[in-house]
Parts: sequence; structure tokens; C-alpha cells
Amino acid sequence: MERDHYAAQWHQLSADVVALGERLYSISLSSDTPETAELAAQECAAVNA
Repeated sequence: MERDHYAAQWHQLSADVVALGERLYSISLSSDTPETAELAAQECAAVNA
């Protein structure tokens, strides 16, 4: 039972990490400006908060 709970949490965390990676990748493709790096840093900070 407890193992299933951890598996579900791990699955959700993995999905969140993949979604973040896809967002950052699409941001990096959309523009190669200094603002892109700032936006990526904000995305990471929001997820880690």
C-alpha cells in the first residue's frame, strides 16, 4: 500500500519534470535572447518553490 503511494508520487514528479523540460525547450526555441534565460530561471524557481 505504502509502496503504491510512493510510486504514484514518483510518477507525478516525473510528469512534472517532463512538462517543465518541454516548456523550457519550447521557450528556448522561440527566441535566443537574454530574456529567454531569465524566463527559464523564473520557470525553475516557480517549480522549486
